[in-house]
Amino acid sequence: MGVYTKDLGRYKNIAEKYKRAKETIKISMPIEFEKNIYRVLEYFKPSFFEKTTTGILVITNDGFLVKDKKIQREVLRIYYYLDILLEDESINRLKSAIASEKEIKKEILNYNDAIDVLNTSGSNIKGIDKVIDLLKKLPDIKRENNKAIEEYLCFVEKYRNCDVINSNIIDELLKVYRNVLLINFKRVKEINKARMLYDSLKEFSSKNKKRISNRLNGMSLRFARLEMIVDRLKNILVIYDKILDMDDERYIEYLKLQENININNKLKLIRE
Repeated sequence: MGVYTKDLGRYKNIAEKYKRAKETIKISMPIEFEKNIYRVLEYFKPSFFEKTTTGILVITNDGFLVKDKKIQREVLRIYYYLDILLEDESINRLKSAIASEKEIKKEILNYNDAIDVLNTSGSNIKGIDKVIDLLKKLPDIKRENNKAIEEYLCFVEKYRNCDVINSNIIDELLKVYRNVLLINFKRVKEINKARMLYDSLKEFSSKNKKRISNRLNGMSLRFARLEMIVDRLKNILVIYDKILDMDDERYIEYLKLQENININNKLKLIRE
C-alpha cells in the first residue's frame, strides 16, 4: 500500500518553501484527526547507506502549516505507525519472514539429526534435554508465527484501498501486529531457556567435528551442522539481549516506550 508519494501536487509550494539544499521530499496519504484531514511532509538527505530524515512538516489538507502541538503529535503518531503497519516495504518484510513448509521440513530434518547426535554423543552433558525439547518445539513455533503473519496480512487487506487513515484503523492494526511480535518473542524466550548450555555445546560440537575418527565415519558433518544450529541460537539471543528477562506485559510496555521515543524524535524535526 502506497502510504506516501513524491508527487507533491498542490502542496509543492509549501513543501519547497521549507526545503533545504539537496533534500528530497515525500508526502503522506491523508490522515484524519478530530474530523479534520492533515498531511505529513518528510524531508530527506541522502547519506552513505540510506536516506536520513532531516525535517518534517504537518500541514492541513488545504496546505496550511499546523503549529498546534497536540495536533502535530497525534498526526505524527498516526504517520509513524502508518509507515510500520501499512507501507509496502514493511509488508514485504513480513511476507519474507513467512517460512515455506519445504523450509520447515528441511529444518526439522536438521533438528532431528542434531537431536540424534545429542542423544548418542551428548548424553553426558547436564541439561541436554532442554536443548532437545527446544529443537522439537521450534518448527511448531515457526508455523504459529507463519499463521500470525498471514492473519495480519489478511487484516491489512481490509484497508488496502482506504483513502484516509485515522487512529481507529491504526489501533486495530497495531493489536494484530503486536500478536505477531509476541509469537516471535515466545520463540526467543524458548531459546533463552537453554542459554546456559550453548557455550558447552559449541565447544562439544567444534571439538568432535575435528576428530579424525568422526571425519572417517561421516559424523564430522553432523557435528558441524549441530555447531551451526548452536551459533544461530546464540546469535538470536545477542540480538534480543535487552528483552530476555521480560514477560509479555513488560515486553509490550518496552515496545510502546521505544515507539514513543521514535515519535518524539520525529517531533523534534518539525519545521515551523
